Amino acid sequence: MDRLPLVRWRLLRTAPDRHVLLHLEHHLVHDGWAFNTFVGELAALYGAYATGGPSPLPEPEVQFADFAVWQRSWLDGAVSERQLAYWREALDGVPLFLDLPTDRPRTPERRFLGDAPRFELPAEVADRTRALAAREGVTLFTAMLAAFEVLMCHWSGQDDFCVGSGFANRRWRQTERLLGMVINTVPLRADLRGDPTFRELLARTRAAALGAHANQDVPYDRVVAAMRPERVAGRHPLCQVSFAFHDAPMPPLRMPGLDVRVTPGIANGTAKFDLNVIAIPAAEQAVGQDGPGGPGGPGHAEPSGAVEFIWEYDRDLFDARTIARAAELYRRLLDAVTGDPEARVSELLMGVP
Repeated sequence: MDRLPLVRWRLLRTAPDRHVLLHLEHHLVHDGWAFNTFVGELAALYGAYATGGPSPLPEPEVQFADFAVWQRSWLDGAVSERQLAYWREALDGVPLFLDLPTDRPRTPERRFLGDAPRFELPAEVADRTRALAAREGVTLFTAMLAAFEVLMCHWSGQDDFCVGSGFANRRWRQTERLLGMVINTVPLRADLRGDPTFRELLARTRAAALGAHANQDVPYDRVVAAMRPERVAGRHPLCQVSFAFHDAPMPPLRMPGLDVRVTPGIANGTAKFDLNVIAIPAAEQAVGQDGPGGPGGPGHAEPSGAVEFIWEYDRDLFDARTIARAAELYRRLLDAVTGDPEARVSELLMGVP
């Protein structure tokens, strides 16, 4: 990106009592965590402006440039080397590619053209998945990721592969309110070898997620360079499929005289991976955010237990009906594993065409 501005706003009046604020920005400006922070600060500033009060926002402790300078110096240190050593061991021997059958042949040159349909996981299925995660001592992310790994196993026929995921990379208090692209992609090894039960797969997925969380600070390109995978034109190294979980806190969105709704992630016609699935669990975003005017405050309904999924896919590789079928199969898998976590992966997929 070599042209300013990096952010544009348009306020559209669609009816006498309805307006749409379009926020368009380069991804350098924010990640999912920063976007939620920005929305909360926008609501706070609007409230102050509407009532004639001063800005309620504290001055930031650090700027994005401060973080960038610190990270560059940190990358040459001993902690960085220890984290790289972890990734070398964790990814040793993993296949270079997750080979999903495509609707059209791959070409050496990618155009990165994509679409991003949305599918909602009903609250009933999502709540049963939450209950399973609680019983097994894992997070909702881990449970949903494990089911996604089963789907990828069925689709590809592979039982060992990597799935990318974005980790917030904000483990320091000073960076919690920092606006900027801080998120880091980490390669999570999906190990379904030996036909485990889903409960066993949950334990493996939990171990991989915890290890990645403890070693999330090394930039993805450094991990790739350390692994030295074979490069193939038109294909990402290590991770061709991603599973993201946007559960960053969403602050209260109360604006005087307004009813507000946020629609994140409007499709821009591109695809960064072969397949990039993004879960947006509104209930998890609201955890710890209740209070006057918050999600549980006066005039605001409790967020639904349903989970919205964005299935961003490469249109040069897949048809829309293929993605819709995959999303439906994923829902059926979650329904199955919450009913019988002792079922083996092969049993979960038995009879599925």
